[in-house]
Amino acid sequence: MVFVSGCLRTSMTIVVSGDGSATVIDTALFSRSTVSFFDELVNAVDSTGASESPTMWSDSSLQSRATTMGNNIVFLSATKIQIDSFIGYTALYKAAHVSDLQIDKSAFHSRINEASQQDATPNAQAHFVYTDHMLTILNPPYMPHYEPSDTTLNDTETLQQLESAQLLLADLSVSIRIRISGTIVETNAQHLAGNDITLIDFHFAELIDSLRKNPDIFRIMRGTPNQQAGDLERAMNRLGPGAAFETQERVYVRFKE
Repeated sequence: MVFVSGCLRTSMTIVVSGDGSATVIDTALFSRSTVSFFDELVNAVDSTGASESPTMWSDSSLQSRATTMGNNIVFLSATKIQIDSFIGYTALYKAAHVSDLQIDKSAFHSRINEASQQDATPNAQAHFVYTDHMLTILNPPYMPHYEPSDTTLNDTETLQQLESAQLLLADLSVSIRIRISGTIVETNAQHLAGNDITLIDFHFAELIDSLRKNPDIFRIMRGTPNQQAGDLERAMNRLGPGAAFETQERVYVRFKE
């Protein structure tokens, strides 16, 4: 998969079954303008007689993505979808055992860094342990990314950057959820709805007003000198509806079929 600035809506649901296997439902949506750009690029390449045209996604690129999710992850299929003014795909992957799976949570922070033109933050990889209908989610916090040469913005400068970010990220949404196939008996998950446990749920458009009132939170999203691991998730949960981040590093779920 090729991520570009037009890939603004991403969601991933990991469905965990009682036998310990997992199905990953990975969806990415691109704006029509981004799709049109790639179509024009394809036409330009075709006109030169090149043997291979660029694509925003293909079965081969999605199959390669399986290797980033851990060992023994199998790409099953992909379906093109259209929602509102966005076009993209839903890809399905299978893990024979959820403990083979690792999920990169950095899709959220890489979008924010893109708007502020900072380097990407180090990856935060979620892992899983499963034994006899007990799932443990190892959920490391984001590591702060701040260079000594970076400038700490005052409130006015922060709000100016927020307005610039809004132009790029108005449609940004990122979600990662764990869905349990069965009845949840016990869990310490902070964000539970039915059988869905949320690790990340972020909708930029719904948070603009709250971020304007809390420029300190947008500074944390960019990175601050004294920031500690976990500060970002805790700050996000202060924004109200539109943001939900799991802050615990070990989330357990006991369930029955």
